[in-house]
Amino acid sequence: RYAITFAGFFFLIQLLVAGYSYLTSAGDPGKVAAATKTLTHATIGLVIAITAFAITQILQSIFGFSVL
Repeated sequence: RYAITFAGFFFLIQLLVAGYSYLTSAGDPGKVAAATKTLTHATIGLVIAITAFAITQILQSIFGFSVL
């Protein structure tokens, strides 16, 4: 359960970093692309973490075992 909290916190930090990079890019296409890439990777990471947690919870309820 702490992993989901950590993933959410890390996503928030990456979101702020990407937003700051985007705002300070001054229209430079390379910097805009880097900020967009950071945001995309952070979002994908959060989705993977949430999906892994959901799959673990589903497997726990189906098979009746406890992972943690």
